[in-house]
Amino acid sequence: MPHKDKKMIEINNLNKKFQKNEVLKNLSIKIEKGESAVIIGRSGTGKSVLLKCLLGLLKPDKGKIKINNTGGESNMSINYEVAYFSAEIGISSSLPTYSGGLGVLAGDHIKAAGDIGINLCAITLLYREGYFRQRVDEEGIQSETYPKFDPHPLLKKIKNKFTLRLRERNVWIQVYKFDYEGQGGSIIPI
Repeated sequence: MPHKDKKMIEINNLNKKFQKNEVLKNLSIKIEKGESAVIIGRSGTGKSVLLKCLLGLLKPDKGKIKINNTGGESNMSINYEVAYFSAEIGISSSLPTYSGGLGVLAGDHIKAAGDIGINLCAITLLYREGYFRQRVDEEGIQSETYPKFDPHPLLKKIKNKFTLRLRERNVWIQVYKFDYEGQGGSIIPI
């Protein structure tokens, strides 16, 4: 018999502070199965802290987190089914899928999830060109190069290929896969 409670994520009175800085204060959220949620806020408002509490990477000072009606003191034993979307993911310097801090943070989240065995897949963008390499010469003059990226042999080409209609033209999308292996042997497909 199916469970009547449709809450997928329930957060009650979550609190987290670092020294005297209260980052999360009495935060309560309910997200039902099938709903989408977006976390928006300025830098330093607790977005990453909330995600790290949900992933079990940080322990809240007070409050409860329930995922699929389980939870309590530790989230480490929950079987997560998470799709992590980020325009940039800095998983390796040999994969040009990031240019700065957002990508590095996303990569850290994915690596941590893999290290503790969270059931997660990640989706990002990959460009053959777009990210540049910067060089500063002896006189302090900056120059950029735009190296082409060959996804082989780092990435596995997936047979899925489709088009998106952008600005009155079709753009072909080719899907590739990279498996990140966490310290405990868990695989995170990106």
